[in-house]
Amino acid sequence: MMDLSDVPALSSPPWLSIPGIPNLRQPLSTFPLLRCAAPTALFTPSSHARLAATGVSHIFDLRSTSEITALSAEQPIPPPIVGITRTHVPVHTAAVAHDAAAHWRRILSGDLVTGSINMLEEGRGGGAFAPIFRAVERGEGVVVHCTLGKDRTGVICALLLKLAGWTDEAVAEDYMLTELGMGVGGLRDMLEKRLLEMEAVKELPDDMRAAGVQAVLGAKKETMLTILERLEGMGGAEKYAQSCGFTTEEVERMGRNLRGET
Repeated sequence: MMDLSDVPALSSPPWLSIPGIPNLRQPLSTFPLLRCAAPTALFTPSSHARLAATGVSHIFDLRSTSEITALSAEQPIPPPIVGITRTHVPVHTAAVAHDAAAHWRRILSGDLVTGSINMLEEGRGGGAFAPIFRAVERGEGVVVHCTLGKDRTGVICALLLKLAGWTDEAVAEDYMLTELGMGVGGLRDMLEKRLLEMEAVKELPDDMRAAGVQAVLGAKKETMLTILERLEGMGGAEKYAQSCGFTTEEVERMGRNLRGET
């Protein structure tokens, strides 16, 4: 079992150090799949060049429009980067945005797994994941991020890593690394402050609010293993990608690209 005290320093693989991109890592050595939190105001032109040098062609932003607006000071949308296309692919449905209080009440009560499992349906039904699959199928490197780079990012990366042939254990251990990444650069503190300022969170009982916020900012192995169990019940990553509109041949090509096979 992985011990977070034993993982590599954040300056060595799988971590990448680019100013202004918190929680940035590249799980695969065979394909430019980068996962991170939303870029911050420190994401400068010199950082743009370093990101482009990783070989990525796309940035996929999984956040909702309301999140982007609320966090525009801390996590502004970066300016255009030569050679990299940014695409907004929000995962959460309109129903979640409409009843944010209920959404956060469920999550902060400790039910993180339900929310993450729902992302499998939201990412498919809302079309958020299909453009990411398409880029990978074409062999085009991608950066995927939400706000923390944890749950929405974790779900799509889990799908891609499963297509690459990773075991459930390896995928869950990659998810765990997010706790370490969130502790750098004030990301965790910023999000904790923002959560506590949300009206939906203020309405909760004190004990639920405090414990729930800490749970939201965690990335437990068991959470990802439960998501992967549900994914297996849906037929696995291959069947999931096919349900997003891809042929068997295209899904197989995704796997080969991710594994670096010609």
